[in-house]
Amino acid sequence: MIDFENAKPNTTQSAHYDKLKNAMVQGKKILEVISKYGDGGKKIRGRLMGTKDETEASKIFLELIPFVQTVKDFHDFAQVLGDILPQVAKDLIKSNTLEHQQAFIKLFADTLDFIRRFDTNKTFTPEIQNDFAYYKRSLGKFSKVPGVKAKLPLSPQDASMVSMFLGPSGPMVTFVGQIMDKKFPDGKEKESLLELLANIANILCSAVMQKKMSDDADKYCLGAMTGAIVMYDFLAIKTGGVFGKDSKVDMKSCCKMIKDVSELCACVRYSTRSYNSTASDKIRSYIE
Repeated sequence: MIDFENAKPNTTQSAHYDKLKNAMVQGKKILEVISKYGDGGKKIRGRLMGTKDETEASKIFLELIPFVQTVKDFHDFAQVLGDILPQVAKDLIKSNTLEHQQAFIKLFADTLDFIRRFDTNKTFTPEIQNDFAYYKRSLGKFSKVPGVKAKLPLSPQDASMVSMFLGPSGPMVTFVGQIMDKKFPDGKEKESLLELLANIANILCSAVMQKKMSDDADKYCLGAMTGAIVMYDFLAIKTGGVFGKDSKVDMKSCCKMIKDVSELCACVRYSTRSYNSTASDKIRSYIE
């Protein structure tokens, strides 16, 4: 059993562990920013639409830039995770036993929980997409204004990439999941990755079922477990997803453990692609 409250690095941690650990310091800040985004630049956009003075409009448009920079930071961090997470997964797959990599597993679980929490926040913060869409639409006009172009954080081409990132309801799991999908093609490599994610979800579930941890630790484990479930489903969609007959995740036990946590139930129900078509009646009784 992995001690999620007191996991300590062993003496053979890889360089990828250190990279991900450093990245997740930034990840914590990203979660703080997105959780406080609120109405973002909504009032600024309203003022822009209400003025006919082009000079004044240019000044107001620049007030929107910090919010655009924030969204750019979200996308940049997704790229960081996309670079590191496949390497970390490969290191863990090569491990003889996960119990000997407790801090590594905890860090991987931290990342899965981050992805889940980021996507949940994005879902309930529509102004993120509204602010960025307005910026993207306005680039053609304001990029021609002297003094504005040099202050733009994204070119039209880069803005299109960020816009594609924001498109899915779960942008972080989609972006990172697509990269993982390419790094672990179908076959033995994909099976190994799915087994890793399943083991993490099942270990987290078992840790809560033991009823030996603090309430905060239980809450953390259930959140990370749900993150592992969503990522597993994304990567296993070709074989029936996390609810399919070939799934290695003990979904009945996992769903039973979160049945009283509405946020996590909603995540399983709406963030997995196989729920509607494949989830059993028993699982639905826990989730719905």
